[in-house]
Amino acid sequence: MTDLESLLDRAAQDPGQRPAFYLGLLEAQIFALGNAARDAQGNVSALNLQHWGKPDGSAILPFFTSLMRLRQAISEEQSYVELPARAFLEATRGESLILNPNTESGKEFTPAEITALLDGTLFQQGHTRVIEEERQVLLGQPANYPAALVEALNSLFETLPEVKAAWLTYMNDPQDEAGPHLVFGLEVAGGEAAYRNAAGQAGRVANDVLPGEIVDFTPIGEGGMTDYFREQVKPFYQNLE
Repeated sequence: MTDLESLLDRAAQDPGQRPAFYLGLLEAQIFALGNAARDAQGNVSALNLQHWGKPDGSAILPFFTSLMRLRQAISEEQSYVELPARAFLEATRGESLILNPNTESGKEFTPAEITALLDGTLFQQGHTRVIEEERQVLLGQPANYPAALVEALNSLFETLPEVKAAWLTYMNDPQDEAGPHLVFGLEVAGGEAAYRNAAGQAGRVANDVLPGEIVDFTPIGEGGMTDYFREQVKPFYQNLE
C-alpha cells in the first residue's frame, strides 16, 4: 500500500484526516490510463488519457494510487502513464476525476474541488469577521453536543503540532445575522499564518461533518474571547507535548 493509498483509506473513514489526504495527494505520484508525449528533457508535454462513462452518461477520468490498483480496475492490458499528481491535476483542470474507482475508498473529485485544491483556497476560511464594538452575547455549551465534529477535529489537530489547545462554545449574538452557532477557539503557535492554516483545515472538516451549518473559529491569545475560554470552558483538545 502506498502512502497516498493509506491517506485515502484513513480519509474515507475519518473526516479529520481529509486535509492530510488532500495535501498528500499534491506531493504524490499517480497512475492513469493512456499515454504521454514527452519533450527532449523527458518532461510530459501532452497527455492522451482514457475516460470512463458514468451511469448518467457523463465522462469521468480515472486515476490510481498504484500500478496494482490500476491493474485491478481493467480486464485487459492497456497503456498507462505515471506522473506527479500535481501535474496530472493541472493538466486535467475542468474535468471530473475519480481516484481508485471500484474500491471501498474510491474518491470522486469535482472540477471546482480540484481548482480549489490547486489554487490553495480549499482550506481558506469562508470569511473573516472583526467586531469592533462591545456586544452583549450569550455563551454556553450547546444543548446538542457536536460529538462527531469534535472527534474529527481531535483527529485533525493530532496531525497539526502547532495547535496547542481547542475549546468549544455556542454563541448567540442578537446582532449577528448568522444566528446562534458553534464557535471554536484555537490556540496555535507560529503566528497568524499558522493559525490561518489550522483554522482553514478545521473549517474544511467542519464543512464535511456539518454541511450547511455555520461554524466559527477564533484565535486564542490575547483579547477577543480568550478570557472566557480560558476561565470558563475546559478545552476538548490539548497538545501536552
